[in-house]
Amino acid sequence: MYPDGFRVSLVKSSVTFQRELYIPIQDYESISVSLQVEALSGSANVSMSLTPSIRAGNHSEVEVKEWQTECLVVNMSLDELKIQYVDYWMWQFYSRIQISSEEQAEILIHSLDIEAHSSEILTPVSVDLQNTGQDSLLSDPHVRPAFWYLLLAVSRLDDGNRALVRAQVANETLYLPIGNYSIRAGWSPTANWGSYIDYEQADFAIRENQTTLLGIRLPTVRLSIELSPYIVYVSVTMRGTGPDASLFLHGMYLEQSFYLPASVGSINISVSHVAPWSREGRLDSQFELDGSSNLLVYIDYPYLVLLGVVMTYLDFGILVLLAGLVVAVMTRLLRLLTQKRTEPLLADPGLLPFLLILLGAFMPWFRYVDPTSGLSKTVWPWLGVYTQQMRTGVIFPYQDEFWGFGLPIFVLLFWVPLFEAATRIGTPTPALSSDRLVPMAFPVVLTLVLGLFLALQGWIPEVGTWMILLSPVALAIQIGIQRVSQSHDPLPDELHYG
Repeated sequence: MYPDGFRVSLVKSSVTFQRELYIPIQDYESISVSLQVEALSGSANVSMSLTPSIRAGNHSEVEVKEWQTECLVVNMSLDELKIQYVDYWMWQFYSRIQISSEEQAEILIHSLDIEAHSSEILTPVSVDLQNTGQDSLLSDPHVRPAFWYLLLAVSRLDDGNRALVRAQVANETLYLPIGNYSIRAGWSPTANWGSYIDYEQADFAIRENQTTLLGIRLPTVRLSIELSPYIVYVSVTMRGTGPDASLFLHGMYLEQSFYLPASVGSINISVSHVAPWSREGRLDSQFELDGSSNLLVYIDYPYLVLLGVVMTYLDFGILVLLAGLVVAVMTRLLRLLTQKRTEPLLADPGLLPFLLILLGAFMPWFRYVDPTSGLSKTVWPWLGVYTQQMRTGVIFPYQDEFWGFGLPIFVLLFWVPLFEAATRIGTPTPALSSDRLVPMAFPVVLTLVLGLFLALQGWIPEVGTWMILLSPVALAIQIGIQRVSQSHDPLPDELHYG
């Protein structure tokens, strides 16, 4: 959220918001929807539509540019629907907003107003569906109904009109004319009358200047899924006893709790996930429901969390061996450098650029934050992986086909030339000779090419990238300083590197 609205972050992507509206078309004259948006950075295309469920609707679109504010308005008369569907009292509409951008953009939605115009007196009726403990079934964004729809069957007793409404939010509100009504609430596997399960009914009368709030309790059980450690989901599939009672959820962050109708039967739960280092895993289990008790599914993964990084014990052993190999190579390299004379080594203009590249190789190179999920990814090229920062703060190493293919190339074009450059430090070889510049250029060019490619995908350079890309600047400065120093106080011939 933002102090003045709702902020949407995009990186060459689009996002869609949709809301179902249930409108008593015989009681309303027209509907008006207005949207005010502002581009905090970048530009984006914003479209808004209002569509009845049985035909094409009205549409408005605008391009909002940086620091500009635009207003979209969609108006729809209901006269045609009233005549064409004279036997229908309430109709379903879809209000849809789509925001897309071909660049990185920050869009602020200031307001969304929906107005319905009627010649009759309409009063609000709010229905809050609750469990038997009086907890709202739709107020917690991390808990959602599973399998079934929560439906409201609204009947107007004065003329026999009726409508079926799918409850989507806590205190679902309808604006109805004065009269006598009945509402039945319950679960249904499909949003139609034939499969409706009637649990609770409330009769009430609407009077002028009166607000009605109904709390209807439904027999409900809660299913919770807990993971230890919390890792990135791929999907959760749950199946109940009936052919229609199934639910598939896909995404990085899924709700970990679900509401089910209180019934006796079995439920099958399948949790697929990405294990550390990109291995896929799947767990399948069947559980029995007794119709009254909540169900907690606790999954304890055989993974180790070390300094916030999720890994298997085998991964830990591999990392220890890899760290030992790096230490051995660095020790050998340090010994090679220390065997040389100290004066030529310290005076060599290639020493500082070499150290910048070497240290930069062990730093994070690039970072990407998904604007939708908030997932943060960081490239660690020396491991051939990138890590994913989850909302729990746990870092998750991930390796896909690109990095598996790129690791040998990285070793060949980065580490091998870098070690070759190390052997030239402290030698009489001129600093601007090809024997020195070519090995030093390979890591810089590789980093630059990778940086340009990832920048087009919305990745942000991190400290490791900047250290490597600044190494040529450091080399030029070192050579310049040395030449200025030589012009005032010439060094012996064996220490000239220019």
